Amino acid sequence: MKNARSKLLLAMAGGAAVVYASIGVPTSTGAGIYTSAGHAPGAHTAASVTPNPTNSLDCNGYSQSYKPVKPGLKALCVDPKAVGHSYYSQGNGRFYDNGHYVGHDEPAVKFESGATGSGNNMTYFMQLPTDPSGQPTTSPTGTTTSNQAELTPAFWFGLPLCDSNSWPSASGSSGGLGGSHPCTPNSDANAPSQTNPSGNGSAAMELQFYPPGYGPSFDGISCDPTKYCAALNIDSFANICSANDPNICSANANCAEPVNYAFLTLDGAPTGPPSPQLNSYSTFSANTNTLKMGQGDSIRTSIFDTAHGIETKIDDLTTGQSGFMIASASNGFMNTNPSDCSGTPYDFHAEYNTAAQGNVVPWTALEFGVLVSNELGHFEPCSSISNTLPYTATFSPSGDVFHDNSAAQTCTSAFEAQGGASSTGETCNANGSSCTG
Repeated sequence: MKNARSKLLLAMAGGAAVVYASIGVPTSTGAGIYTSAGHAPGAHTAASVTPNPTNSLDCNGYSQSYKPVKPGLKALCVDPKAVGHSYYSQGNGRFYDNGHYVGHDEPAVKFESGATGSGNNMTYFMQLPTDPSGQPTTSPTGTTTSNQAELTPAFWFGLPLCDSNSWPSASGSSGGLGGSHPCTPNSDANAPSQTNPSGNGSAAMELQFYPPGYGPSFDGISCDPTKYCAALNIDSFANICSANDPNICSANANCAEPVNYAFLTLDGAPTGPPSPQLNSYSTFSANTNTLKMGQGDSIRTSIFDTAHGIETKIDDLTTGQSGFMIASASNGFMNTNPSDCSGTPYDFHAEYNTAAQGNVVPWTALEFGVLVSNELGHFEPCSSISNTLPYTATFSPSGDVFHDNSAAQTCTSAFEAQGGASSTGETCNANGSSCTG
């Protein structure tokens, strides 16, 4: 079907929380058109990698120096806390990314255990949700019908990982809150303590599952019209501390929240470069090698450490197919220099041995340990959309171009009339920085 029915409002690329809007009926993937400039991707083995002009060095898309590859990625970012003497040490500061508040809802269930291996080796069994047979409704009154993608753009399993360049490691200081806090994999000694109040360098891993029906994956939610897919996300936090006062620290304005990203695939090969410095259209675009799972399928999800990084594996017990991804340097994963945003090939390992209560990622607003969670608040059904504003993304230095002619500025919905809001529709400006209505 034509996807005027399902496209996200381009506007949503710029708000504090990305909102995907749809006219009730889900669409197939393939809405966008991708044009390759004919370049041949090569392996990157350099010790330090300079970022491409378009990248994912700031998951929320507010970098002062770089454009985001996937603006809608901000709907899937980890929510940081503010850092610095007055905020971080008290643990109650809201984080603003270059002036933009990026907090969002992530209800979670945290698993705690002192058993050896409970922080680095886990298996989950789950039956994937099935969308209702009726068409999704666009009014909050009466009997309502919602697809899974309307309820959450992703549900995920979380785990703290080592990243010796991530907060509380920070450049510009050799003491205080910042300085170097190298992380030893699979060790509870990394946790914040009386002798090491901020803990050691830590990243937040989310194995995210994406519901079907609202694609394409590059500028939408879904990988497929009817099937689920999953991706390994690793968010880090890059900070710079004052040379005059090592307790005064702030996020690097150019690469505050770098994110490594890779779909789980049948052979474990990423669809594109996973690293924040080099990821591209192919990174965020599912292909024929991406593991896809049917609604209602029974799956087994395993997360465990290997010699070269954390491995996430999904076995579809209904179909017999499996997919996996290892967060290794050889697969293109990198950590980020908090000073200049350059990347270095890196094996991301589990941070802790156990799932003890204090074994967390110290910079996240969520008490981020061994978790199961849902992303919420990113969808609004529209009875109609108008003011078409085609979306075009050009990737540098490749010259590749992606077009989506079905993006629109205005969503008209009965939901808009709730809470005193206008019922005439929500309209967002061309660059997506503000919405009214």
